[in-house]
Amino acid sequence: MQKRDKKGRQNRPARVRAVDWRRDQERGTTLVEVVLAVAIFSLIMTIALAFYSCGLQSWSRGISASDLQQNARIAMDVMIRELRYARHLDGFQDGGTLPLPLYRHGLAEQRGAGSLRYTDVEGSRSELSFNKAKRIVTLKTKRGSPNEIAYNVTGLDFFHYVPRGGQTASSFPDSRPLLLVCIRMQGKAQGQQEGDSYTLQSVVRLQNLPLFNE
Repeated sequence: MQKRDKKGRQNRPARVRAVDWRRDQERGTTLVEVVLAVAIFSLIMTIALAFYSCGLQSWSRGISASDLQQNARIAMDVMIRELRYARHLDGFQDGGTLPLPLYRHGLAEQRGAGSLRYTDVEGSRSELSFNKAKRIVTLKTKRGSPNEIAYNVTGLDFFHYVPRGGQTASSFPDSRPLLLVCIRMQGKAQGQQEGDSYTLQSVVRLQNLPLFNE
């Protein structure tokens, strides 16, 4: 006859209890526990990958914007250097066949000349032009082939410029004539997002052209 404890439960031998405990430990996990663990792990990985993807896109857009701005500044430096000491600009003061438009303050949408022919400081004929199909700006000097100085360009405008408050160039005696250069850039699209856009403009004082009152 087996002994019972104070509560009437049957006492089991210590060896049997040890075997039962070992069986409980070796039973492993259930299917529900496995599915729950996989679901939690998948959720954590999805969140981590989302943060990583967002950070990677931000870094890529930052690099693209920086490259776009540097490209515009380099092109602008080249154009300023070429035009500042030019001896003659077609259509600037002589009228020419395609006179340069006068920049009008306060107007949002204006279009200037997309190309400019000039005589450089060495007396050679040169040309700055915008190729809309290839989205590039080229510089052609002497009789050589055009050299690309900017890419991802959406627009290039040259204006005859008069400071705000002046109606004509003669309003500023003893001043060198001014030229406004405006270049517009746009980076490549990334997925469904459009590329960054950047506009840079600069006023060039033409040192070798006659004074307004001459």
